[in-house]
Amino acid sequence: MEASEGLEELSRLADDPALLERFEYYVDRLRELLSSPRHRFDPASPVPELPGVYVVRRGDEVIYVGSTGNLRRRLLGDHLRGNVEGSWLRRALSWDLGIAPVGARARLSRVEEDRISEHLRMSCTFQYIVEEDERKRVMIEHFAIALLSPRLASPIRL
Repeated sequence: MEASEGLEELSRLADDPALLERFEYYVDRLRELLSSPRHRFDPASPVPELPGVYVVRRGDEVIYVGSTGNLRRRLLGDHLRGNVEGSWLRRALSWDLGIAPVGARARLSRVEEDRISEHLRMSCTFQYIVEEDERKRVMIEHFAIALLSPRLASPIRL
């Protein structure tokens, strides 16, 4: 069965004729996100103070997907210069990099936090799209997580 036939069948089973249209919308938004320019974790990066959805990459691998009401604050503040208490990405990186034991919730020292910031600056990039509508933002984020299965996915919130 081809993908389009499978989606048509799902649309019939769900008794939802708009399902295929919504699927195409989210595929288009994900395509837009993944083809957007890659930016370094650098305070000079051109990131707007607008709501949106973003992916973080290490090399070519998407390691994290998130959404926020303020892209600049979240990416260049909370993630780049913040701490593990305010950023799931930083906490997951602390485990992934062996800085803290997996599952640990303890605070990190400034030196340990600086190691995470340095890793983001030197090894990671991010891409984003602007999306004003909060519901669509969360749906795009969840769609991207479901399809991309990033290694540092945060616990899903609705």
